[in-house]
Amino acid sequence: MSNSSFDVGSEFCLRGKNYRVTSATKQRLVLEDIKAEEVEVKKRSELVAAYKEGHLVFSDLLATASSNLEEFQHEKSLSDFPARLKNEAAGKLHYLRSICPRGHVLFSRRELRQKLQECHAQLPKELLTPRAPSIATFYEWRSRWMRSGYQTRSLVNRYDLRGRKCDETNPRVLPFLEQAIEETFLKPNHPTVAETLDHANGLIAKCNLNVPPIDAIPRATRNQIVRELRKLDRKRVLEKRYGKAHAEAATSLRGRKEEPERVLERVEVDHTPLDVIALTSKGGIAARPYLTVLIDVRTRMILGIWISFQPPNSGSVLRALRVAILPKDDLMRKLKIKSEYDAHGVPLELVLDNGLEFHGNDLEGAALDLQIKVVYCPRRQPRFKGVVENWLKQINYRFMHLQPGTTLDRYFKRNDLDPYRDAVIPLEDLKRFIWKWIAEVYSRRFHRGLQTSPREKWRDLVKLGPPVLPKRMDVVTFYTSPIHQRMLSSKGIEINCQFYRCDELTDVLEIHGKLELQVRPDLDDMGKINVLHPDTQSYFLAYSTNPSYANGLSVEEDKWIRKLAREKYSALDDETAMLLAKQEIREEIAAMQKEKIEEADKPKAKASRKAKKTTGKRTSKAAHAAASASKAIESAAVDAEPHTPSVAPKRMPNFEKLKAFPSGEPTLF
Repeated sequence: MSNSSFDVGSEFCLRGKNYRVTSATKQRLVLEDIKAEEVEVKKRSELVAAYKEGHLVFSDLLATASSNLEEFQHEKSLSDFPARLKNEAAGKLHYLRSICPRGHVLFSRRELRQKLQECHAQLPKELLTPRAPSIATFYEWRSRWMRSGYQTRSLVNRYDLRGRKCDETNPRVLPFLEQAIEETFLKPNHPTVAETLDHANGLIAKCNLNVPPIDAIPRATRNQIVRELRKLDRKRVLEKRYGKAHAEAATSLRGRKEEPERVLERVEVDHTPLDVIALTSKGGIAARPYLTVLIDVRTRMILGIWISFQPPNSGSVLRALRVAILPKDDLMRKLKIKSEYDAHGVPLELVLDNGLEFHGNDLEGAALDLQIKVVYCPRRQPRFKGVVENWLKQINYRFMHLQPGTTLDRYFKRNDLDPYRDAVIPLEDLKRFIWKWIAEVYSRRFHRGLQTSPREKWRDLVKLGPPVLPKRMDVVTFYTSPIHQRMLSSKGIEINCQFYRCDELTDVLEIHGKLELQVRPDLDDMGKINVLHPDTQSYFLAYSTNPSYANGLSVEEDKWIRKLAREKYSALDDETAMLLAKQEIREEIAAMQKEKIEEADKPKAKASRKAKKTTGKRTSKAAHAAASASKAIESAAVDAEPHTPSVAPKRMPNFEKLKAFPSGEPTLF
């Protein structure tokens, strides 16, 4: 870019008007409006102030700044080029400024050649070239320099313009290339360029079968098809080959969005399987636990987590939300963590994905009761809650991969590592270690995006507005409990293999009889449940009939105890003995049934044999002859009549056998 000054003859644009300096003094300038042909007098200091504010632009920028100064875009400067090109341009400028600083050459060709040799000897070491330029080369530099208004950037060598331009594709081949690209390359199974080229040449070969050799279409080349592929819209190619979601992600900017201004204004929730194998108890079965986490976007503080062997469900989300809302003093004391952890409060907005556990009535109802806005991200778009996604990766990479029993993030990275063999951490201890890492490591580490630690950021923003809490602490436990429908009977209400009773349930049973009631069990304390009264529409407490077992017991612990009991019973001989005893009882009853039937059939068989003996003695020879003659006559008559298929008589049940068991089949175990 060339430089300018307020000399006579210079032109500039001032607030949309073009002026020319006609005369100048030390303090004032006489300006001529180029379009209106009017003369104005302005102070030199006034023009300098307008230049500082950006309202005045000299003539080399009139084309871009006369209409709207704010739309001016800076051109590429000399420092943007590589060092080699920059040094070459600086060397050319050294020759031009030494020989013709104003662009006029006042020497003969012999003197000019001598000047070029002198300038070559005076070049700095970093700009030194093997030899001095020729006179023709010098004049070429000079003409480019003067045409550009003495801009140094015009002296940069344009190596990118070297070489022959790409030839246009043969118009006879172009339709086949376009057809091959549409039918082969733009398919979701990701065909290669070679396959697309073969398809195009196949189409050309098929077309040449009916064409004389002199008019045959030439075969397509790889350069031609690559050139046509580069002309395609990149987003369309990605959408055809990889899907719309991938195309949107690859062609759109995904930078940081506007950050919330307060704490708890935006809270993101997600799950992940932890990359470590934990033990269910000391020496118990090893499995991979799941982690549910709530993180405050503004401060990056972890509000609440829940760890369990159960896959992600609405119960894990509600428990993590309960931990997030309540203060953490009791939790830190229970886990024997000395550090204070201040992050708590009711979120204003929960950002969730489209998992089934987030679309249940339990979570949506709890959010409405606690006045929390629920926002669902678009399907398969994890970038809309990138803060929690990044943190889940961080806890696995920075903490879980360093523990014994880690599974790492990929199976092929394990090599000789056996996570089930190395697992030594029980689940309860793993929860304590994770909370300790969050409270004493993560929250105190410097965060590059916050330019401070999450803990300090939370404390600074809490001074502007403290976190919001419900009026009563027990309300949080109540609202974050799942809702179930259970039948009321004379035994009470059964849920999670426990029976619950109270005086209010007795009154409801007396008035309404058996009916289905709405209950809210506490997932962390099976000793009591909340039951909705059908008349008053208010909740009351019902207590377990086995308080010594149920009080303070969580649902997961109850399931685990029952599972252990079944496994322990299966390992004993009692189950096998029980099954064998039941089988022996079945076999004895079947033998008794068979013996009873045989005894009932004995008198009938004896009578039939006696009847056959008496009838055989009384039968004479004449009777036998008459019977045989009658049979012959009947057979002849049957042969004379048209043939009809014979139907077997329907077998009747043996009522004699059924008398022994009036109710039908005998009762078996």
